[in-house]
Amino acid sequence: MRQRAPRFLSLRWFPLDENMGAPYTRKMAGLPKSLRKTEQRLLTAARDGVWLDLRVGDPKKDDPANGANWPVSRTIRAEVIYHLLADRPNTRKVHAKGVRLFGARVEGQLDFESARLDRPMWLFGCYFAAPIIFQDAKAG
Repeated sequence: MRQRAPRFLSLRWFPLDENMGAPYTRKMAGLPKSLRKTEQRLLTAARDGVWLDLRVGDPKKDDPANGANWPVSRTIRAEVIYHLLADRPNTRKVHAKGVRLFGARVEGQLDFESARLDRPMWLFGCYFAAPIIFQDAKAG
């Protein structure tokens, strides 16, 4: 009887050396058809596992209490963040470090009700137009 070679688990991840910092070009299911430049930058940062820092460097202008007046260049739609964290086919394209964001205005409501968050979410100094919903959400 012929013996088979042992099988080994092979994990595949995109090659960081050739893609690091390059704009994200693969289509993610469920995302808006036209992404804003800032949202495109978030996709790239999430793929590479790095922070996207949208702060301008002035503590008064960066205060989330003034976030309603922040320009579109600092705005990310809630649905983009949702699809990066809770939409199963897309979370595989996000680095294990998750979504890391500084100083963004999140437009719309982040509604994670009953969702499973497959990656970490770090949102510091951000302005939220609506409360974040985590009712019955699971992380893991």
